Amino acid sequence: MEDFPNCIHQSELSQILPKGQHLTWHNGQQGGVAILRKLDWAFGSQSFLMNWPQSQATFQARIHSDHSPIILTFMPSPAHHRGRFKFLNLWTDQDGYEEMIQAAWGMAVFGNPIYRLATKLRTLVISATFIGDTRTAFLLGFKGQSRSGRRLKFY
Repeated sequence: MEDFPNCIHQSELSQILPKGQHLTWHNGQQGGVAILRKLDWAFGSQSFLMNWPQSQATFQARIHSDHSPIILTFMPSPAHHRGRFKFLNLWTDQDGYEEMIQAAWGMAVFGNPIYRLATKLRTLVISATFIGDTRTAFLLGFKGQSRSGRRLKFY
């Protein structure tokens, strides 16, 4: 009875996220003699799960077999989304802060009011990476260059 779990453990396999039917096998009988069990599984190696971390195994309803069909969906990691902008009060003490704000709000932007506001705020986010201590740039979730010309690759 312990052979299967030991084999899975020794093979360093992990279960792929199951969806759908929980009981995957049926003995084909009806009524009080019907037996339903969870006999079917989907496993992946650590390498597989690293490459396809969002993968899932969907167990469908039985059709012709006594086992449920399994649909494996291979999904890579979700796209990395840039974090929200975080304003740091220490930026107000940095050289060029006032000029940066005036330049962003004074720039001519055409379009509806929301578009104009979003464009000016985007300009401020980009400009903020160029002022002050570049060690705080990671809080912006922006990729750019510092004033010193160093490449910033923070997300």
